[in-house]
This record gives sequence, C-alpha cells and structure tokens, in this order.
Amino acid sequence: MILNKPSQKKTISGLAARQVALNFIGLIIFNRLTFDDALLKVQTDASWSSLSDRDQAFVRNLVMTSIRNLTKIEFYLKSYMSKSLPRKAYLAHYILILGAAQLLYLETPPHAAISLSLHLAESNDAKHFKKLINAILGKVNREQDKLRFLSLTTTQILPKWVAEKWQQYYGDQLTLKFANCLEQQPKLDISVKSNTELWAKKWAEEFGAKQIGDHSIRFDKKPNITKLEGFAEGEFWVQDAAAAIAATLFDDVAQNSVFDFCAAPGGKTMQLAALGANVTAVDINKNRLKRLNENLERTQLSATVIQADIRKFTPEIAPSHILLDAPCSATGTFRKHPEILLLKSLQDIKNLAKIQAELLNICIDMAAPNAEIIYVTCSLEPEEGEKQIDAILGRRHDVKLEPITNEKLGLIAKTANLIVSPKGWLRILPDLTDGIGGMDGFFIAKLRKSNLQSQTPA
Repeated sequence: MILNKPSQKKTISGLAARQVALNFIGLIIFNRLTFDDALLKVQTDASWSSLSDRDQAFVRNLVMTSIRNLTKIEFYLKSYMSKSLPRKAYLAHYILILGAAQLLYLETPPHAAISLSLHLAESNDAKHFKKLINAILGKVNREQDKLRFLSLTTTQILPKWVAEKWQQYYGDQLTLKFANCLEQQPKLDISVKSNTELWAKKWAEEFGAKQIGDHSIRFDKKPNITKLEGFAEGEFWVQDAAAAIAATLFDDVAQNSVFDFCAAPGGKTMQLAALGANVTAVDINKNRLKRLNENLERTQLSATVIQADIRKFTPEIAPSHILLDAPCSATGTFRKHPEILLLKSLQDIKNLAKIQAELLNICIDMAAPNAEIIYVTCSLEPEEGEKQIDAILGRRHDVKLEPITNEKLGLIAKTANLIVSPKGWLRILPDLTDGIGGMDGFFIAKLRKSNLQSQTPA
C-alpha cells in the first residue's frame, strides 16, 4: 500500500497517532502482513519514534481492536452504505474502520474520533470521501447502543470462509462460542523454569496470578512482563498454557536426546531443556532462530541450535524422541492474532496439510525403533490435526497412536477441563468456558514407532 505523506500546516493533537495507525492497518489488510510484522515495519519509521509512549500504546490498541472486530465493523459500515466503496478508495475504507473502532470499542469522544478521521481523509488523498465518512461515522455514533446490542450471526463476526468451515466441523453452537472469544482480550500465561510451587505462590500473592498447569502461571491482568522479578534472571518465559502441554507428554526426557523440529521461537525447546533433555532445536527460519538463541541465553538453558530444512536434514543418530511442531495455519491462535483469520485461506490449509504429511513421514522415517513422536499444530482445522493422524496411521504400519492420559497432562487437565478423545489424541478448543478463561486452539497426538518396516507408498 502506498500512502501519501500527510502535509500538515499545523499540528493537530491526536492526528499523528492516527496517521501511524492508518499506515499500520494498511500493512495488515492491504500488504497482508501479520500484526507483529506490520508493527516492526511501522516502528522503523520516524513517525513512530516521534510519538509518546502513550500514543504508541494507543496506536497498537486501536489497530488490534480494529482487526479483532473487523468483520463486525464491516457489517455495520455496509448497513449504512447504499453501495460499496470503489476498490481505489481503500484509504477511505481504512479511515472508516479506525473511526468506527474508536466510537464502538475504545470510547473515544465522538468529536475527536470523527473530526480526526476527516483530517486523515484530507491529508491522505481521500478528501473526496469526507462527506461520506462524516455521514457514516455520524450514524455509527448516534446508534452506538443499538449496534453494541445487536445479536450477530457467526458470519457477521468471523470471515465467511472461517465461519462456514468451523460450522461444518464443530457445529453452530461451538462456532459461535469461538466467535465470541474475539470479544475478549486473552490472558497472559508464562511457563516457569524451576521452583514452580514457590514461584506460583509468590506470583499469586504479589501479582494476582494463579497456577493453572504444572509449570504454567496465568495473569488475569497483563503485567509488564520484563519488569517482573525473575524475568532478567530467566526464570520464566511467555507461553500459552496450551502450547506448554506437548513437551510434557514424553515418557521421560531427562538425559535423553530430543529433537525439537520447527522449534523457533523456542518455548518448547526451553521446556525440554529445563526438564533435563539434551535438545537439538531445528528450524528453517534464521530470524526466528535468533530469537530462540536470545531466549536460551536469557534463561541460561542450553540446546544445540541448527538452521535447516527438515526435508534435507539427517541426524547423526536416529532420534528416540521427536517433537514436531508442524508449520500450520495457526487458526487456533486467533484470540491473540485475529489477523490470522483474515490472512489465511482454504488453499493455505490445503497446501500446509501436504507439508505436514511430508514432515510427519520424514520424522517417522528418521526415528529409532520404539521412538516417541509428538505431533502438534496450533490449528483448529481437522486437515491439520485429526485427519493427519488418521491418514498416517492408514498409510503406515510401523507407527501407532499412543493415547494421551490425564495423568501425563497433570494439573492443566483439571483446571481447563481437558478431555482426551476416545482415539487418544487431544483437541484443545479456544472456549472461554473451559474453566480458566480460554487457551489457544491446539491439536496434539503422540505416536510410537515400532520395529516393523514402513509400508509407505513409494
């Protein structure tokens, strides 16, 4: 997206922050960047560094709120328009989205939200749409209460392809529960390296946190994580409680060699290292591995870190423990990353499913006899979870499913009301009624390689 540099003859309070927000949301919707990647790009511009800390926080909140509620906002805006905006009017479109988000969700004073939206239009080559922007945001403002209390369908809350796909697999009621998760800011979870009981008690008393898993602590109110006692010393790291489950499902990793494939940014690597495993962390992405190394350095945990494509990687010794956190659509993380549902497509899921099947085959091929292989994706799509495991068990006779047990799940099984499927795998749903206020959506299965020869088709 190409934006004109706004030409301002005088400084208008609040306009600079909204200009940055306009650039920011354009990078997500138009350039199809994730929120985090778009933020990194925005932060390289002088306009970001010129903002106060308060304005920077406002920009992040405004853009995230707009993306989190985008499908709803689009529905509201269309109800006030006789016809859609022309494609070339994308700047006016984004200005309307940001303006509506301020009015409906951020409680911005109406005069400020509307007048600053008009200034944005004036300074970004959208001046021809000022009357329309003023009229529509005026209607949104006058009917705020009505819009907030509308009963919306899942296709009015979620992108159409997502709503229809989830309804087909999970049903209408559960899909609506997922959709309602978008309205809630997810809580912050951390994984603790050591002294779990001591730290859990300390945080519960001092920060209002609670222990929800054997090594998982949840904050109801997000703290400044880097300022917490123990962060600099590497006593914990941010990790959703659901993401922390997979690494605990091996029988025993202490002193054993464990291969963590697609390892970056390293949450599971650190878990395994903290449990005493000799971890080899493999990932294809150089930049993500840099973050993994930084995390290992801060936590003073050790692992062998290798940049490699698993499809071209051959270990010196056949692994006895493999954790494959396969590349996936990441639709299960939509509570924290709502833009995922906007950026992904059905074709993406089909393409990723092929890669997952290939990587899972490779892991089984390289594994030693009797090896444990844990397959995990942060996706809600059955093609990336249940169907992958059914397919691999149908193709190969040298591997079997080893049921996950509540005993291995530990405390999180009770606090989050987790239910292992009758087949023995674990499907975690982002349901706010799960007992702890929701987790990311995950699929986890544990396989055991036998001594039989693979019968994979050539």
